[in-house]
Amino acid sequence: MPMDESKKRTVAYCRVSKNYGQEVSLESQVRYFNEVMDADPLMVNCGCYIDNGISGRFIGARKDFKRMMQDAELHKIDFILCKSIKRFGRCTLDTIRAVTRLTELNIPVYFEQENLHTINDRNNILLVTMAQIAQEEYEEKSEAIKWTFKKRFEQGQLIVNPNTPLGYKFNEDGQLVVVPDEAKIVKRIYESYAKGIGTAEIARRLNKDGYTTAHGRQFLASTILYIIKNEKYKGDAMLQKYVVADGKKIKNMGEAQQYYVENDHEPIVSRELWDTCQRMIERHKTSEYVRAENREFDPFKGKIVCGKCGHNFQRIKRSDKKTRYGCYLKSSRGMNACRSESVKLETLERVFVAIFNMIEGKRKTLMEMQVTDEVRELDNEITRMLNQEKTYLQLQARGLLHGEIEEEYRKLLNRIVKAEEQKKAMLETNGQNVKAQNDLKVYNSAVMRTGKLTEFDEKVFEQIVRRIVVVDREHLAFHLASGEVAYVSIIYWATSEDEIQSIDIKAVTEVC
Repeated sequence: MPMDESKKRTVAYCRVSKNYGQEVSLESQVRYFNEVMDADPLMVNCGCYIDNGISGRFIGARKDFKRMMQDAELHKIDFILCKSIKRFGRCTLDTIRAVTRLTELNIPVYFEQENLHTINDRNNILLVTMAQIAQEEYEEKSEAIKWTFKKRFEQGQLIVNPNTPLGYKFNEDGQLVVVPDEAKIVKRIYESYAKGIGTAEIARRLNKDGYTTAHGRQFLASTILYIIKNEKYKGDAMLQKYVVADGKKIKNMGEAQQYYVENDHEPIVSRELWDTCQRMIERHKTSEYVRAENREFDPFKGKIVCGKCGHNFQRIKRSDKKTRYGCYLKSSRGMNACRSESVKLETLERVFVAIFNMIEGKRKTLMEMQVTDEVRELDNEITRMLNQEKTYLQLQARGLLHGEIEEEYRKLLNRIVKAEEQKKAMLETNGQNVKAQNDLKVYNSAVMRTGKLTEFDEKVFEQIVRRIVVVDREHLAFHLASGEVAYVSIIYWATSEDEIQSIDIKAVTEVC
């Protein structure tokens, strides 16, 4: 194995995925590399970075891989060992980016299976080709696994999942069997809910009695509801509730066919009790909807911010029966927590009417950034470069990629990486700009309405005001959707109507 003369701080990266149908030993990888690093006099064994049961397709989920890259940036590593390129990663672009950055840091990676040293062996096209093959293998294997699962689902077979629901476990044949002690908890949950006890109260009582979930955690209201809605407790099984899309597990909302199997295993509760609980869930949904419909709408909720502590103001009613807004921190922890003062609802409404009548009929414009067109052009350029990359790979397969052609290919890969990063930055900027444009359209629609306001209008307020900062009860700042701020001074009167002293509307450098 090629090495410099000086001792190097050496680590190994080891990874295995959740690979169905074959045995993969992570321990053997770790043991082997520890033996290699201990035996080589030019290496200092600095340990292994391990991602167990993690796919190599998506870098975000590989915590130890990211930790290794961070340690590399901090110059804690001199040399990296890895079993093969496909253990290092199965996404071509991510693998190239990682190796390129490590090369810039002068940290070589040695892939044992390919006998490839990323700095001494400058033939990086081999790395690119092997990474491409690793990605294709991943995609082919993923499709094969999906096909196998589909056939099992069609036959009504459960896929054995170690995370079994509370009250069950899998036997040697992969069948769900009841765990009596846990089943008692499940029955208690269903019976309590059927008697009208709420999910939060059921969770509180179970926690008080020392019971825990299947994962050893405390019960939550959401946990109770999940158990009550789970068809497995009546002996049935819905197969393929979740699917994997772009490496993420999501709820199956029609992306793939679902299969329902009745009497799949021994039930814990009767079908009658299960159905009773489902009807109660539906009734609770209806009653909550009615309560929400009847609840008084508050346009100021969540929009008023304390200028002293930064907490939101909440609606309060004083002994004089006049509605006010006061700091949540002060009301919950006392006067010593925040020295802010409350403001009257009628004052906020009158101030808004006055502000609107100042801006009524005055349309605002925002300099539009033509980011959308630029992103589209950049996307076309990336597609063109990726198609060009395929040509280079075909040349490599035929042994025709070398010399100047190989150098051009390396440059192309760098351009692809930079273009992808540029696209990501532009999309983030574009998202912010589009929101500002949409907000401004709503704002202009409101201020161009016919006539001035004579009384407070909730709908117009929603369209115009983003937030209100209460500096104190005599100084307010209304942040508008136009990007302007209306600074308001009032004269406060405890027993009569406050007087508006001045309103000064100023532009700010950014839309708030």
